[in-house]
Amino acid sequence: MNLIFTIFALLALTSCGCFNIGKEIVLVDIVDVESISRVIVEYSTELEHTRHLTLKDSYVEYENHMLKNIRIEYQSQDVLEMREARAVIVDVVENFLVQLNGIPDLQEEIGRTLTANDLQIFIDYNSYHTRYVNPDYVAFVYMYNGFTSIYAGTVRNHLSNNWHVRHESYQESLAVDTFYREGYDIYNERRPGFKESSLGAEQYIPYDR
Repeated sequence: MNLIFTIFALLALTSCGCFNIGKEIVLVDIVDVESISRVIVEYSTELEHTRHLTLKDSYVEYENHMLKNIRIEYQSQDVLEMREARAVIVDVVENFLVQLNGIPDLQEEIGRTLTANDLQIFIDYNSYHTRYVNPDYVAFVYMYNGFTSIYAGTVRNHLSNNWHVRHESYQESLAVDTFYREGYDIYNERRPGFKESSLGAEQYIPYDR
């Protein structure tokens, strides 16, 4: 039911080609926003299973009849460190760009190829553990205007002067995440006889061992 409501909300916000300016609704001639909404919903359905991200809201913003940005908001209960959160935002951004730029005639209609600068991605990691147990884990990730900001859970405490935050350009996020992935690939290739366990992180250790 929530997914159906989200789909209708997305179409209501975008496919009619309207946006809010205060209380006034302004209609504009725009590109194929319904196809953009379809990409957002379909890929977000995948992200809900692969990255535990629940789509909360999204909209397409225009200025002077030109595409300004695409904003997408998610919520998650995952508990992540900065490196892991960076990997998630890079995956989300790169896959969205591939799929959005794959929409037929979209690049011709807007006159360019979409880049990370055209996306606003906000992820709220709202887990109980990060809120009340260990606020050093990631609370928010915000990618806007080509920059990535990663906030620790201390940002939720308005009495704290010790907010932990990392600001970096999205290209830096992409580069650092690529280095980590390449490092893991090299490490796994050098491990003799390495075989991924079908049990994942879970292990059974007998008591009499």
